[in-house]
Amino acid sequence: MPMSKRSESTQQMQDASAVILSDPPTAAELALALLVVEQYGHPYRMSLSDIRDLAHETGSVSTKAADVLAIPITAKVCEMAIGADAEALTIADGVDGQEIFIVLVTAGGGVGSITANLGAQLSNLDFVNAGDSAHLVFANDVWHLVGADAIVGHTVSTKAGDVLPIPITSRICEMTTAGDAEALTIADGTEGQRITLVLITDGGGDGTIAQTGSNLAPSIATSIVFADAGDAAELLFTNGYWAFIGGNASYS
Repeated sequence: MPMSKRSESTQQMQDASAVILSDPPTAAELALALLVVEQYGHPYRMSLSDIRDLAHETGSVSTKAADVLAIPITAKVCEMAIGADAEALTIADGVDGQEIFIVLVTAGGGVGSITANLGAQLSNLDFVNAGDSAHLVFANDVWHLVGADAIVGHTVSTKAGDVLPIPITSRICEMTTAGDAEALTIADGTEGQRITLVLITDGGGDGTIAQTGSNLAPSIATSIVFADAGDAAELLFTNGYWAFIGGNASYS
């Protein structure tokens, strides 16, 4: 008996290991492939045009024309066009847990920038080239960045010489040390928060975050030390501790 269309599709889903798209796939393709996963359980053997067609048929894609500033948030994916001039893009409040993929499909030479209604650690999201994208989730009254190929502008704070507490309200902290040793402190973050600490100006003394009495991960036995200009540490707050996940600052 010939295999039914439904049985054939089911078999395809079982046999296929990935969507047949570009190699490697673009951010736009991955965003749209997710829609197919949600619709069918597996993105089986579909081209990008097929996925786009499905997304449009199911109402999952909205569009923003060049020179239109407001980003529509009624669909899961927003495909944008940017004109020749700079565009100060706006994005309205969503509902808690809402996700949106914003993809620049047609680049006209200008830069589309979102600078408001973003999480505290983001200063801007810039869309310049076709394929630039951002995956946002709305929570606690702002849009939070999950992932992006767009240009991400992070907020930056500073720590002056002889100031010991490290500010953690921004994504990046640029630090200065004075001539004497500095016993730096860092407050608890929120689960999943990341911060990059960079020593910009070396005044001669070392800046040290010590393990004793601090909230550094147990894997850091003694301290993180910032001795020279350019020393940096990427920290992740998880399970009640700041974990060292990268950088050239010395730690032991």
